[in-house]
Amino acid sequence: VDVYGKSPTLDGMYETLLTHPLTRALVRDMAGDHIKARAFNCRWMTGAHDPPPAHDWHRDSPGAFNFGILLSDVPPGGNAATGFIRGSHWYPYNPVWNTLLSERYEGPPAFRTLNVFNHLLRRRMERRFAEAAGRAGDAYLFTNDLWHGRQPNLHGRRGMVVLIALYPTRFPFPCEVKLPSPEVMERLPPAVREAVRQDKPTDFDEGTLIGELAARRRERFGLFSLARLERRLAEGYGRLRRRLRPGLVRA
Repeated sequence: VDVYGKSPTLDGMYETLLTHPLTRALVRDMAGDHIKARAFNCRWMTGAHDPPPAHDWHRDSPGAFNFGILLSDVPPGGNAATGFIRGSHWYPYNPVWNTLLSERYEGPPAFRTLNVFNHLLRRRMERRFAEAAGRAGDAYLFTNDLWHGRQPNLHGRRGMVVLIALYPTRFPFPCEVKLPSPEVMERLPPAVREAVRQDKPTDFDEGTLIGELAARRRERFGLFSLARLERRLAEGYGRLRRRLRPGLVRA
């Protein structure tokens, strides 16, 4: 986590990504002229068998978007690539808190199987699945409103990917983000140092992809909302059981 200044080679890759005309244009279209970095992280896969569910489907805080850079080949199909559910960014639902699909759901176990709409939602998700597989040196960009999660590692592959979490300056960080030390800041290349700084103008440009998402995302009646209703019923039933049986910790 926060690998600023740990490797001149890695910092140079970040610098190239943030200054290349193509990726600069992508960032401008995505978020506007003023961005701030939350984290520069590195994920190393040891090759240990990591079956499903390797990483919960989830979405991160509003406004966030990520660049990923593959530092090794990541073939498709069970090799720990970042996975996505296409189209999920248009809906105001988080699979962790609004569905029964998450491994973090700790309500009545019967609702794991006795639900209709979450099963249908899972089937729809499977049809919309995509993953960021590729060759070493490939990069990918995604908005963190998209449901995503690391895929299982089933074939013993060792690999590495680095992720840069960025925000338009008008979106708050979901938690405190500490700046690197002055010594580390001094070692960073110019574009990386500029991204890490937090004393920048607030950009209110609505003509960006993230601005469009914020404006168009809304509650819609359909499969997503019905799956959330099942989750609410499960949570309500769990609270009722705990109230009727005060000594019960888990339903």
